[in-house]
Amino acid sequence: MAAAPRSHDQLTKCSVCGCFVRISTTLPCKHNLCMKCVSKMTKGKGKKANPACPHCPKDQRQGQTIDELAETLGRDLILEDLVTEQHRKQEKTLTSASKPLTVTNRPAVFFDLETTGLGHHCHITQIGAVGPTGSYSTFVRPKKEIEEPAQKVTGITYDTKKCQMCHRGAPVLSLPLKEALERFLDFLGAEPVVLFGHNCKRFDCPVLFNAAKACGRLEDLQKKVAGFVDTLPLFREGHRGLKSYKQELLYEHYFQESYSSHDAAADALALERLVKAAGFSTELTEKNLFCFEDIRV
Repeated sequence: MAAAPRSHDQLTKCSVCGCFVRISTTLPCKHNLCMKCVSKMTKGKGKKANPACPHCPKDQRQGQTIDELAETLGRDLILEDLVTEQHRKQEKTLTSASKPLTVTNRPAVFFDLETTGLGHHCHITQIGAVGPTGSYSTFVRPKKEIEEPAQKVTGITYDTKKCQMCHRGAPVLSLPLKEALERFLDFLGAEPVVLFGHNCKRFDCPVLFNAAKACGRLEDLQKKVAGFVDTLPLFREGHRGLKSYKQELLYEHYFQESYSSHDAAADALALERLVKAAGFSTELTEKNLFCFEDIRV
């Protein structure tokens, strides 16, 4: 039986494309799909076909017939009309600025990681980045248990038995570490970049280094990344006298508003906006530049 349509006042994130919609269908496995993704799944198939959930392991997949999906969603709905004004406002606030930042004539890419814990050998659970070519975000299946404090901060959980990752209660697509890193490297592009991260020298860079090494992709990462800039000491030196230099509090200080922190994708977008608003000099930025040899793992 098809799931009942959701109320137009509710906001649901599609588990496939990540769009926020007010009408979606929930499959028996609890994954939510928007109309556009359902259309892609059902294109060219008969009405009695049973398209399976793209998230679930093959032996656990449960689907609905195309007739049931059509009944739930209504094929004449336009996805763009279902995005709430609140989501549009948030997108506009955190949208990457059009003019790209460069350091030593290298493109700047802002990145953030969410992890299973606080040590350098913890596992990555989410990669977020934004640069001249756009943004990148993916959830990563860890092989270590996500520590309870990390679950509370990030809202990321992972059920190893069902092979299902959730973000703040909603099922999300996730990838094995090797595939997630390969896609991240592709996102960085052909030209070497400079990675910007907040407190990245002490945490994100060692974690990324160890993850790439474990997957046999460290050499590829070194070819793609010309250097790193830690924005924590950058802000401490460039804007002295602030009460706190935590990224979310810096954001509130500069823009008098908050954002969805401890989400790697949102953190990367927010950091880019912060650095561009701060207007650091080239000399100060390059002073805080470091390389792979400076990373302590």
